[in-house]
Amino acid sequence: MVGDGRLGKIAMCRPGVGSWVISAHDAWRGITDIAFYDGKVYAVEDTGDLFAMPTGEDGRTGEPAVAWARCVVKANAMPARRRKAPAPQGTRYLFVSGGRLLMVHRAVMGDGTTKFAVFKADLVSSRWSEVRTVGDDTALFVGRWCTLARRVSQYQLPGNRIHFLDDDAFSRGCADHFGSYDMRDGKAYPLQPPLELRNGGAGDLALP
Repeated sequence: MVGDGRLGKIAMCRPGVGSWVISAHDAWRGITDIAFYDGKVYAVEDTGDLFAMPTGEDGRTGEPAVAWARCVVKANAMPARRRKAPAPQGTRYLFVSGGRLLMVHRAVMGDGTTKFAVFKADLVSSRWSEVRTVGDDTALFVGRWCTLARRVSQYQLPGNRIHFLDDDAFSRGCADHFGSYDMRDGKAYPLQPPLELRNGGAGDLALP
């Protein structure tokens, strides 16, 4: 995903080729994150709209290209919470976990605290469905450059949490610059290192 910080496009590269190609067939969009799912590239906009982008080949040059972009989930299909105040500032992360295409919505509230909500893309009904838990043995790691889900019981870390870093978009006016968000109580806590690091055994840490 490339762009100027506000608008973006999808760049592609064939294995073994040392250059990236930006598709000229698709418009610049306010893309915040992308994920590869079920043979297609999916992109979520800052509005919450989800686009499916099948990859193809340019018939003239033979270079990889985004064939077209189709909106498969509209943001207004996301369940709306009752509120009198305007929607808080936020960003969205897209990733695949357990065979599902999920989106994490990170929002900065009026008091500067960070809140999260997780949604599953229902591509049949073209809706976002809210997910109340990510699993007692699963933690999400979200950030501007990578979002993923991992099992954490082997590290004796609590599950059902979202670990987040200080993305540029939230560096101002946000009290929770980085931390661990508990899906159970909706609160952010300080990040805790894995057990090996807490015990001073960093040299023996085995990465998965």
